[in-house]
Formats: sequence, C-alpha cells, structure tokens
Amino acid sequence: DEQAHIHDSDFVGNSSQHGGAVYAEAQFRIEDSTFTSNESRYDGGAVYAEGQVWIMSSRFQGNTSARFGGAVFADDYSTVEDSTFVANESVLNGGAMYANWDTTITDSAFQRNTSREEGGAVFADEVSTVSGSRFVRNTSVWWGGGLSAYDDSTISDTVFRSNHSRKGGAIDSMGERLYLSSTKFINNYASLWGGAISRQANENQKRSE
Repeated sequence: DEQAHIHDSDFVGNSSQHGGAVYAEAQFRIEDSTFTSNESRYDGGAVYAEGQVWIMSSRFQGNTSARFGGAVFADDYSTVEDSTFVANESVLNGGAMYANWDTTITDSAFQRNTSREEGGAVFADEVSTVSGSRFVRNTSVWWGGGLSAYDDSTISDTVFRSNHSRKGGAIDSMGERLYLSSTKFINNYASLWGGAISRQANENQKRSE
C-alpha cells in the first residue's frame, strides 16, 4: 500500500477547510514532528487522515477545528505513541483527537485540551485502547472531560487528573465493555454526574447534538 512518511518536520500557522496542515487520503506516518497553531474550518485542526495513520513521538499544540478533532481527525484505524497534545480545541467533539474508527493510544499525554461538546481530549467512536498515558486538565462542556468512548474501551496504567465535564469528569463510556486496570483518577469533576466516570447504556444510537 502507498504510504507517506512525515519525519522531523514542523507545521506552524497553516489553515484549510479539512486538515489545517495535512490532509491525507492514503495511509501515512508522522514521526518526531510538531504541529502548532494550525486551523481547520471543519475537521482536523492539524491533520485529517482518511486512511490509517500512525503518530509517533510528535507534539500538537494550540491547533483548532470548527467541528471535530482540534488537532487530529482520524477516519480509519489510528495509532498514537509517545506523543503530546496541549491546548488544542474543537468546537464540537474531540478537543485533541477525533477517532472515527478503532484507536490505540500508548505512552502519550493530553493536557488542557477542550471541546464544547464531547471528549475534551479524545472522542472515540469505535473501540479504544489506552495505556501508559496521562489526561490532565482537559475540559468538555457536556460528556467526557478526558475521554468520550462510544464503543468498548480498555484503559490501563493511565492517570486522569483534574479533568472537567458536566457528565463524566474524566471518562464518559457508552460501549458494552469498559475495562480499567491500574488506572488512577485524581481530582476530576462533573457538575451533573460521575465525577470520574459516567457509564451509560448504549442502545446503538448516538446522542443527538
């Protein structure tokens, strides 16, 4: 399969309708790169990936989108490793990242990301696996200050600290299965229910906006 490789590169202050810095239809890899203050008028403030995407040892800071994925919108399988997301913002879901398909996040940090709807840091529409990561001071207006998960979610060796939302200060889960292992929840806050976790029944129908 065709694959693009972005390595040791910097993207600053770029803008577009989808993917403020990068729009990719085929699978691609991002490594040792930074994305700062990029902007999308729709989805993916820094990156819009239609194909499978791997993000490794990279930093996303101050990127914004007018809809989904303040930094990254991933429409296919996505993998994030050893990466940092700071102060990214989406108007709707996924302040740092919107994963429209299965996503795996490892050894990564999400700090001070915001969304006005769901998933202050990450919105996962399908199966999500998170390990060895930190979610600190992320905020969503409605659901999941750190993570909003619509499908099954497995979370291990991860810290959720000082995340805020109305429902599910750290995590809002709607999948059939939520599995937590060696994970810490510290000083998270929800103004309505579930200071750390809000667990809701999934009736195979997404919430209406």
